[in-house]
Amino acid sequence: TVTVPKGITDLYGAALPQDTIWQFDTAHPDVLFTYPPDLYNKAGNKTEVAIQFNQKMDQHSLEQNIDWQTKDTNQKIPYTLKLDETLTKVSLTPNIALPKASDLVVLIHKGVKSAEGAYTLESDYSWVFTTVGDPRIEESTPKEKDILPNNYGVDIRFTNPMVPAGADQFVTVEPKIEDQFNEMSAYDEGLNLHISGAFLPSTKYKVTINKNWTDTFGQKLGTDFVLNFETDALPADIAF
Repeated sequence: TVTVPKGITDLYGAALPQDTIWQFDTAHPDVLFTYPPDLYNKAGNKTEVAIQFNQKMDQHSLEQNIDWQTKDTNQKIPYTLKLDETLTKVSLTPNIALPKASDLVVLIHKGVKSAEGAYTLESDYSWVFTTVGDPRIEESTPKEKDILPNNYGVDIRFTNPMVPAGADQFVTVEPKIEDQFNEMSAYDEGLNLHISGAFLPSTKYKVTINKNWTDTFGQKLGTDFVLNFETDALPADIAF
């Protein structure tokens, strides 16, 4: 509460006729953002949780008021909590491998305390994210036995983000093509492989993705993926 009492005069001698009173409140603890975010579905078996608060927080209170568990069975995930030097960012490092292909819930209980002042988090805050399973090929363009149009490349989409360096080591095209270039997309966390090069027309090709290629979490494909397709014929051309 701030009060400006009546009787205070301005430079010309006029006095404030009555008290002027107003009140304001300082910010309560609140979560600004989290990683992984809500509904994220590409977490790995060692993914750490990060929580950014709007103010300095009390570490002991955080340790007593954050639960991390599986959504379906409520199995607790043991973790180590660390508060950074600003006292506003919290990291949770799992002490076990996170279960594969599972929905995980992080719950911050209301009442977790600020490091400064008496305010606490006013309501529970929770979100859900999902871990990946074993990596596999989700789809390909072209599909098995399809025709690849002229001047097009091959696209392979994975369920998990793959180690980019594996694109050259674990991808083969038979027969070999000139100027082969294997590129992992950057915009979708390495889920898509594009194979370009001088594919000959009216030719049967086989693309093999080696089973030893790993995702970014260290999990191998486990089985070779083989794609057979044929390139389109050149369009008819009449010259005079």
